[in-house]
Amino acid sequence: MKGFTEKAGARPWWSVAAVLCVAAAVVLLLLGRQDWAFAVAVLGVVAWFMNVRAQLHRANVGRDAERARDEDEDSDDETEEDAGGY
Repeated sequence: MKGFTEKAGARPWWSVAAVLCVAAAVVLLLLGRQDWAFAVAVLGVVAWFMNVRAQLHRANVGRDAERARDEDEDSDDETEEDAGGY
């Protein structure tokens, strides 16, 4: 499973927590504990939002690193042009 998550670029911890919370909410609902089912379902939704937030954060970090690398390459090109042309 580690290979799959590395390829997909995702760490499924928040997703697993969301699924477990929703499953627990369904069980609690079937047992007639609506208040607890609602509370656990809300925790599942929060876990899902945290998963989306983590994915967006990883995407932004990668994009920022790529942008910095491109800027470094551009500044190296400008330095070479300035040194060669009198």
